[in-house]
Amino acid sequence: MTVEMGTVQDITGDISFSLQDTPLGLEVLGLKVERHHQEGRRAIFQDQASQLFESAKEAIAQMLGDFSGVYSAAFRNFFLELKSLQKKRGYSPSDIRELSEQIFDDPSVEHAAVLAAAQMENGMAEGNDMEQMLRQFAQVLVEENGTSIRAGYNVNSTITLFAGEQVERFRTLREIYRSVLLSDMSEEEIYNFVVHTLPTRFHFST
Repeated sequence: MTVEMGTVQDITGDISFSLQDTPLGLEVLGLKVERHHQEGRRAIFQDQASQLFESAKEAIAQMLGDFSGVYSAAFRNFFLELKSLQKKRGYSPSDIRELSEQIFDDPSVEHAAVLAAAQMENGMAEGNDMEQMLRQFAQVLVEENGTSIRAGYNVNSTITLFAGEQVERFRTLREIYRSVLLSDMSEEEIYNFVVHTLPTRFHFST
């Protein structure tokens, strides 16, 4: 088993997914919806949002194994609240930060959710500034707490190996890894802790 310790890789750039290959993509459907077809437009919008949401969950789950099982509802709520902010107009980056901090309790999950929401905004092509605000906020999160965010991503494969399907344990394991990574331990001590001590503490079999 290989566990990379000490160095936190930069995989915080973006989360990519689209509707290009999905059956509900507007170009695939070939629909031309006129303004007076409000119900049809609403149904297509909902289908599009649903497809983007599922794609977002799958993309994040590749980096954070517990996202779909633990944070799916929180992410949906986050995106719906963002849409409510848009309707009020006059929203600001501070509103996005406040909402994000209320909903997410893990720095890696928060960062991934913010980026995924930005990508959803891009896919929905509504022509507003929410996407840019979300991307800027994601960058602020990295500037403020980049080591903890990257650590959560980097330890995901190791946590998956230790915890398997016990997704409720993932966040605790990320927190332990972050605390060790940010401590004064040497790389060898960190490696030994993650490989030998951590599984024993949580009664995981390797």
